[in-house]
Amino acid sequence: MSTMNNPAYAAMLDALADALDPGFVYVFAGTMPATASEALNMATTHTQVAMLSVAGDGVTGLTFEDAVGPVLSKETTQDWEGLADFDGFVAGPGTITPLFFRMCASGDNGRTLNTTTARLQGTVGGPASTADMKLAADTVTDNGVNTVIAAGFNIRLSNIG
Repeated sequence: MSTMNNPAYAAMLDALADALDPGFVYVFAGTMPATASEALNMATTHTQVAMLSVAGDGVTGLTFEDAVGPVLSKETTQDWEGLADFDGFVAGPGTITPLFFRMCASGDNGRTLNTTTARLQGTVGGPASTADMKLAADTVTDNGVNTVIAAGFNIRLSNIG
């Protein structure tokens, strides 16, 4: 069966979306942990660069479209964005290069050890990068007005066994 027509892929991705909807994306600088369940060290290693919500309102969680074959995409009607507001190891104002994200269900900020609820972790980069989530720029400046915008966000399953 081809990857594009395998209904199991869409079912798996829709289950992931159900576990994360409506959640938030937290963008971080610092070394990306090996797994999404690990705690972050906000005192000596990690900085939260921004929290992405719908239109950057800080309260409306992000959602996905229904999966199509092996691809799960962000809801097309939503702008995933948030205010650049550094918190953790590096305090703003200033400029930083974000390196990874965590998408977490509502109520989880992605910072603490969590082995019970769904999280998704991946790389972050600028528009020309090969990162899992591409931002509108390679660096982010915290000056009280700049926003961080997810230019695109897709999850793709590749051939599984």
